[in-house]
Amino acid sequence: MCKHAIVEQVRQVAEQSPDSVALIGTAKTFTYQQLIELIDSYRERFRVLPVERFAIDLENGPAWAVIDLALMAANKISIPVPAFFSQQQLNHLLKDAAVEWLLTTTPERYAECEGISTESFELCGEHIQLIHFKRAVHLLNASPLTDLDDLGDTVKITYTSGTTGEPKGVCVGAKAIVDVVRSIALRTAVTADDRHLSVLPLTTLLENVGGLYVSLVSGATVVLLPQNQIGLRGASGIDTAQFIQQFERQQPTTTILIPQMVQLLVTLADLGTEVRHTLRFAAVGGAPISETLLQCALELGFPIYEGYGLSESTSVVAFNAPNENRVGSVGRPLPHIELKIAEDGEVWVRGSLFNGYLGGDATVLDESGYLPTGDLGTLDDAGFLTLKGRKKSLLTTAYGRNVAPEWVERELVVQPGILQAALFGNGKPSNLAVVVATAGTDVAQRVAEVNRSLPDYAQVGGWILADEAFTTGNG
Repeated sequence: MCKHAIVEQVRQVAEQSPDSVALIGTAKTFTYQQLIELIDSYRERFRVLPVERFAIDLENGPAWAVIDLALMAANKISIPVPAFFSQQQLNHLLKDAAVEWLLTTTPERYAECEGISTESFELCGEHIQLIHFKRAVHLLNASPLTDLDDLGDTVKITYTSGTTGEPKGVCVGAKAIVDVVRSIALRTAVTADDRHLSVLPLTTLLENVGGLYVSLVSGATVVLLPQNQIGLRGASGIDTAQFIQQFERQQPTTTILIPQMVQLLVTLADLGTEVRHTLRFAAVGGAPISETLLQCALELGFPIYEGYGLSESTSVVAFNAPNENRVGSVGRPLPHIELKIAEDGEVWVRGSLFNGYLGGDATVLDESGYLPTGDLGTLDDAGFLTLKGRKKSLLTTAYGRNVAPEWVERELVVQPGILQAALFGNGKPSNLAVVVATAGTDVAQRVAEVNRSLPDYAQVGGWILADEAFTTGNG
């Protein structure tokens, strides 16, 4: 499998429909013919550089897409840099991947990295800095190059969110990407008539593969705007008016959301605000979502379907779709995916798996090629997967009952005024919730409302207010 199969599929679209709109940015629109010409031009520019790995630290926009696809076409490896990474996490990424070249519009993030040279160029209306870390491997005490030599068909290294402070580099292969893109396009029936709005950052593998790649190989149009224009503020803030305005202005037919965005749409509709939309399919993932919230969204006319995946499986394992939807489940596995449930309830997956962790074990698979996901779940007779929580976070109460904290937490954050919640109670006679709430929220009443829908062993016996919101910055 050549590393640029996705690019060749985009080229086929350009040959068949050269004047169709591929990308819409803040100031410019690009046809498929213009897109493939830009990819070819920058492919040659990257191909002659004597290094393999390039980090990308850019906002959502056509330039991100062009650079990502040009690197793929040049048989180079792209390393997306999450905007929310702390300086410590950023330094870890540079060391772990032995980054020598970086493309960015925010060079100030790298001011403390000595011994670099830069050049600038304009691409799709953006001023890009190409930074060369001349002594990156030695200066930054990077991982031994032997850890980077056997990457197989790796075309992308995506970093986990880094809850432990040192995120892992997940090596994603070209064939795995093609398998996932083909399966998603088939299940969602994406066509050239579709218009995808990228809400999540392209540094998120789900948006990169399930949004950008799926849309482009299908001949659809992709709207790529900076996060602040979508109304996103940092890792968790959303400007409600701006968020809704972009949906009404851009008129997308497809998008990918996170649960907080679904909560926003439902809350506005409940308050009587008309949310005009043209969506036919909106995936929601990235975190568990309340069954109550999802059912409410569907009843209000929002075509939102839950899915599930992890970076190690190239972003998507299963998801619901309009013609096969079971609320409360995360859908059926993609056609190329095989699932099994272990004796302890853990979900094991095979198909489109990663090539290993950078600098870590080459594989964490069992002898049959299955990956233990760490998630607990069940498969019903129709093949729908239902998740029960994380294996390592499962609580066992003093009475011996098991509780998945995610289950209770997602019911809490559906309540008006409760923004975040974390449940504790291992070995305790009752569960305790730490809650982040808006000022004036009657948390006791909200907790009581949730408890009415839960069995006694899962109910919240007590709660306290957090001093501040949960963020990656404060751990």
